[in-house]
Amino acid sequence: MPVVPKLVAALTAVLVLLLAACSPATATDGAGPSDEATATTDGDSDARAARVAEVGALLPDEAPDKVVVMSVALAEILDALGVVPAAVPSSQTPLPDSLADVPRVGSVIAPDIEQITALQPDLILGPASIKESLDEKFSPTGLATAYVPTDSIDDLVATALALGELYGSTEQAAALVDEVDTAREQAVSSREGTEAARVLILFGAGEDLTVMTEDTYAGGIAAAVGATNVATELGVTEPYAPVSMEKVIVADPDVILFLAHGDTASAEQQMSAMITDNEAWSTLRAVQENRVRALDYGTFFSASLTHTPEAFRTMATALAP
Repeated sequence: MPVVPKLVAALTAVLVLLLAACSPATATDGAGPSDEATATTDGDSDARAARVAEVGALLPDEAPDKVVVMSVALAEILDALGVVPAAVPSSQTPLPDSLADVPRVGSVIAPDIEQITALQPDLILGPASIKESLDEKFSPTGLATAYVPTDSIDDLVATALALGELYGSTEQAAALVDEVDTAREQAVSSREGTEAARVLILFGAGEDLTVMTEDTYAGGIAAAVGATNVATELGVTEPYAPVSMEKVIVADPDVILFLAHGDTASAEQQMSAMITDNEAWSTLRAVQENRVRALDYGTFFSASLTHTPEAFRTMATALAP
């Protein structure tokens, strides 16, 4: 489907922002902190609008009647917008109950090409992070595809607003994003006046632990609330990387957050067993001060706009002294 008009719109939005940034400031009488706050808010709003235009340029000009979604996060967004996909991926991550009767067409990694082709969708919508992999599978079908960003909270916000514009569901998209923004603001406000916590986020089980950086969804939530991720101090550059107990001891984080497959209670049991079995854990400040928290796998492992408000609330509590 043609996307040239979308590209023009995106470029125009960016040009407007550049011209505004280059324009000389005009002095106003009585300018004060409130004016600066308004300017900052307006700047954030303009940046978001430009980002939404960029995502919109990746989408078709007209809303597809039949869309196959190759992402749980995108299926959740469409569901919130009142759009019922023609098919969604099979996944261990629960999908909204309202999509229970929607056909499953294989996993994101291994989609059922024959089943998808038989549906003859107007569009296959997938995450930009695996565009190359999905394109390799879908290109031979000749079906229309679009790939949008879903890795971070800001990615999901822009994608939700762009999809809201495409489907004429701007109010639903705005309501979804407002809930996220409100939860983020409340989480940040709850941390005001407290020292930034140095946090270590671990994923895995037993000896197979990896550290999660700010480039992961859970790490991004922690960073947005104002925590400092000690993965940076440990020299970790990949989103997930193995970590030795020796390095954890040297880092001595204020808070340890633990994420494992299964529910929160299961993760708590695993973390408790690790601490009991290895005396080295007892030397850590976070353990001594009882600031070791288990995170819910369903909420924190993968990016999800619908789970983000709860993720912010949970993170603020987890980081509290």
